[in-house]
Amino acid sequence: MITVLLPVYNAERTLHASIKSLQNQTYKDFEIVIIDNLSTDGSYDIALHWCQRDSRISLLQCSQKGIANALNYGIDQSYSDFILRMDADDIALPSRIERQLHFMLNNPDIDLSGSLAYGFNPTNNTRSFLDVPPKHSGCLAFLKAGLSPFIHPTLIVRRKVFDRLRYDPNFGAEDLELFMRLSFDGFCFANLQERLLIYNTSSVYHGKYSSEAAQVIDRYSHILYGAKNSSLAIAVTQIQNSYITSSPNEQLVNIYSNALSELSRRLIPYSLLLFLRVLCASFRVDLILTMFHASLILKLLLYYFLCDFASSLSILFQFLSPKFINVTICAQNKKSLVLLANCYKH
Repeated sequence: MITVLLPVYNAERTLHASIKSLQNQTYKDFEIVIIDNLSTDGSYDIALHWCQRDSRISLLQCSQKGIANALNYGIDQSYSDFILRMDADDIALPSRIERQLHFMLNNPDIDLSGSLAYGFNPTNNTRSFLDVPPKHSGCLAFLKAGLSPFIHPTLIVRRKVFDRLRYDPNFGAEDLELFMRLSFDGFCFANLQERLLIYNTSSVYHGKYSSEAAQVIDRYSHILYGAKNSSLAIAVTQIQNSYITSSPNEQLVNIYSNALSELSRRLIPYSLLLFLRVLCASFRVDLILTMFHASLILKLLLYYFLCDFASSLSILFQFLSPKFINVTICAQNKKSLVLLANCYKH
């Protein structure tokens, strides 16, 4: 038996289509548990309407705010062998459950897995391809880089995983934080390399998620990188204390240089991207040009390609402001990036 957990908060515009996509699955033996998380629009009534039409659908109300609390509450009410994630603004393609169940049954060593997805933003009608690494080793590399190895609403999870660990509502990036702990506990990850979901990207605010992910990285940095404190943390603290608004001075340059030296040595892509983002947000193009060179960007891209991440270039740049891209990717650098991409794409 499979339980599909569908947390809902003010999703009256998308909930019908989301549930309908589950009804249209080629595999039929599953239940849908909708968890309403204090919605103030018509979401609850829509969910109740579907419950009356389909006996496989049940409706819960979670009185504690936040998706982590809603998911934990739904897990508590489920007893299926597999728990499948879904968001109320996403669309499951018809073979999603069938393909993911088949993958898990044929790979008993895998504890949780996801899939690739199509991204769609209805506010500006943009489309994208969302990729994640296929194997456990690539997933671990993503985590060490501070990136989620899964597209969260594509997950299918064995019951034993949630019997051991649950989502922590104290973290905004509750998915990344859970994946960190699962990796430390030795659970095995994978991603089916098929696009089985249309992921609504309009609700994703990368800046907010980046800061929430940084909280997770800070919490587990001593495990990931072997040290609780780093010169990066010191540098970012100094920036937040308004050093960035002052004229370049020896102290400021030394702080940045030490951080970059450590980042280059440890090769921590997420940390470097976070550091770049802070500089970009402050429009300190002079410091960016002084501190960052094509060789460092190439090193990052090489790391991503070696982790089986085909869309490394786009993911790398989604964290950066257009101002940085325009400054950095001059003619010769762009040529180098294209050459590197061609080398590691095949």
